[in-house]
Amino acid sequence: QDSTELTGSHIEKALSGKQGSTWRLTPDNKAVVLAAASPIWIDDKVMGVVIAEETTHGIRSLRNRALEKLFNVILTIMSMGTLALFIFASSISSRIRRLRDQAELAIDSQGRVRQQIVASKNRDEIGDLSRSFSNIVSRLGQYTHYLENMSSRLSHELRTPVAVVRSSLEHLGLQQLDEPSQKYVNRAQEGVNRLHLILNNLSEATRLEASLTQAESCRFSLKKVISGCIQGYQITFPEQSFNVHIADKAMPCQGVPEYIAQLMDKLINNAIEFSDKGSAITVSLTQLHKQAILKVSNIGPLLPKDMDSQIFESMVSIRPQGVNGKPHLGLGLYIARLVTDFHHGKIKATNLLEDNIKGVEICLTLPLIDEK
Repeated sequence: QDSTELTGSHIEKALSGKQGSTWRLTPDNKAVVLAAASPIWIDDKVMGVVIAEETTHGIRSLRNRALEKLFNVILTIMSMGTLALFIFASSISSRIRRLRDQAELAIDSQGRVRQQIVASKNRDEIGDLSRSFSNIVSRLGQYTHYLENMSSRLSHELRTPVAVVRSSLEHLGLQQLDEPSQKYVNRAQEGVNRLHLILNNLSEATRLEASLTQAESCRFSLKKVISGCIQGYQITFPEQSFNVHIADKAMPCQGVPEYIAQLMDKLINNAIEFSDKGSAITVSLTQLHKQAILKVSNIGPLLPKDMDSQIFESMVSIRPQGVNGKPHLGLGLYIARLVTDFHHGKIKATNLLEDNIKGVEICLTLPLIDEK
């Protein structure tokens, strides 16, 4: 209503004989009106004007529909592209995580190769990295297997020549020799005895590794085994004092008591060798929830830096010289770790720095079974 205006530049232009157009707002300012005017000629005279008007609602509706359609198309393309990128990134990240998990499971906390990495067949960078890792772990596993079996090979190959040398020296000892010759024979005999002791140590570790794979576990009282071992040590080492603290609990455990006794032998021998003269060795056995905690500590030299976990490896020893000149191959704590792993326990060594007391404590944690 009242939207038509008979005034404006377009009408004036049409009255002058020219076509014209103009834009204006409706009275309610809600729309724009496009008005066009054209003159009416009669005998070369302008006798009137034809005015045509239309709002821009139709144009705006058409534009809005076009923009809406364009927006929907762009949104669909962006959604499909984002989904494709998400799937692609998820595939890459899952493959990387799978390769990481395989690499972590391939080598345990002691650095031993436990399983191989499955090489990927994909012909991309991640597949090439997977094949490289698989090749590296395979070669590392072969070398580790060689090192683990080296002790058994040495023990097997050296026993025969050592026996030959020992028998020859025994025959020489039965003959009458002058004093210089007898001196050299005695020195050779001492060397053969040391070599024989080394072979026995190597064989002990090898036999234990083989027997652990076929051992039959049984139920036993950990308190009874540890108490019996301590009583034996007090008789075997009368000059060494022991501070013993054993909780009054049965502490039932599943495993092989003979192996636990062998583990205690290694821990006590190690503590005695590193103890200061006149100091006592402390042995404690307590129970915390479903676990038994065995601690063996001695006062003496501290562990070197970064050696708290390496001392439980084979052929690792920090002794500058063995007690009484005996050879040491670092197999004692290695055997202790083998027995601990067989009983599903944990063993660690830490330095003691309390109240001006320096020493080393070896803590062994073993799982217990239900008393019922």
